Amino acid sequence: MRKRLRAFDLAYRLGGDELLILVPGADLKVAEAVGQSLHEAVSSETLGGGVRVTMSCGVSASRRDEIFDFDAVFRSADAALYEAKHCGGDRVRSDAPDRTPFIGPPRVRVRGWSVLSIAPDRHLA
Repeated sequence: MRKRLRAFDLAYRLGGDELLILVPGADLKVAEAVGQSLHEAVSSETLGGGVRVTMSCGVSASRRDEIFDFDAVFRSADAALYEAKHCGGDRVRSDAPDRTPFIGPPRVRVRGWSVLSIAPDRHLA
């Protein structure tokens, strides 16, 4: 998966088998393309014994004209991840484009960040 990310994208393991990827400077369309690329990379590989791994990915992004609120963008990405899993898994879903922008005290001023929340569709023993 690392080969599909840019040098400055940030990948974190959240615990268990769930991953979080921060994509600085990316809008929702770019982040969706990153999610699709990661999805294709994972689904094209097989493990020993021919076991195929699938993954679901939830994507969200801040708007370029709004203050980046990690908690809100992560919640949207995580909700999109669980929607992808609920729809059968093995897919990439993004949050609703009409998400209400964050209004409140400034946190981090950046020009668009995207968050991908990723998890395999089944646990491997």
